[in-house]
Amino acid sequence: MFAYFGEVFGTGIIGGLVSFPVAAFIMGNLKVSLFTFVIPFLISTSVVTIIAVVVVNAMQKTGVLNRIKEGKNDI
Repeated sequence: MFAYFGEVFGTGIIGGLVSFPVAAFIMGNLKVSLFTFVIPFLISTSVVTIIAVVVVNAMQKTGVLNRIKEGKNDI
């Protein structure tokens, strides 16, 4: 559960803020603001995290996740 929140916070907030120097200085786009990338990063990482929650829950319900954890390759 904490991994999902960590993904959204790390990629959405921190990743969006870290993208500012890349866009501003490396790419030479000085018109971007500090929070330009935060909203798009939050939207994309939230959607993908929701998909991950659905897939992981389905894998848990079918027992596939336990088989992967045990190292059984006959899935």
